[in-house]
Amino acid sequence: MAKTFVTVAPLGPKEIDLAYPLVALGEVPLSLESSRSLALDLFSRRDQGQACGVMTTRRRGQIRGLFTYEVSTSISPSLLCVGHLSVGEPLESMVPWDRLLTSIVDLGRENECAAVHIGLPRDRSWLLDQWHDPEGRDHPIAVACTVSRESATQPLRH
Repeated sequence: MAKTFVTVAPLGPKEIDLAYPLVALGEVPLSLESSRSLALDLFSRRDQGQACGVMTTRRRGQIRGLFTYEVSTSISPSLLCVGHLSVGEPLESMVPWDRLLTSIVDLGRENECAAVHIGLPRDRSWLLDQWHDPEGRDHPIAVACTVSRESATQPLRH
């Protein structure tokens, strides 16, 4: 059986609408206009030198998941904050969750962050047992996960 590889790459400006079905499935179901606005705001801030953006996971070239990220520099050392985590595959599928976490940790290290904070949607709370590593024992930097308790969380700076 052939392996299906998952790649992780930034969302391009021309792909915003293609990613919308995943945004609509997320814990914070944004409208198409709000989704565009959030992505464009992140792209604009990234173009101005801020470490932020939208990352996608792809299988066979198709966008299968996404998350937003922002490096918080208001605290020292800096922290990579991940939100809007959405994966459009059934929970029982063979989605390589380890690859997604590795890419998040790598993003934190590339941005010289001391730790990563991942806001998990309630339907992905099972990842708390696998990903939460506040002392950084299993990962090069600490990974703190929290699960939303409310019906909606606030999008990053939007």
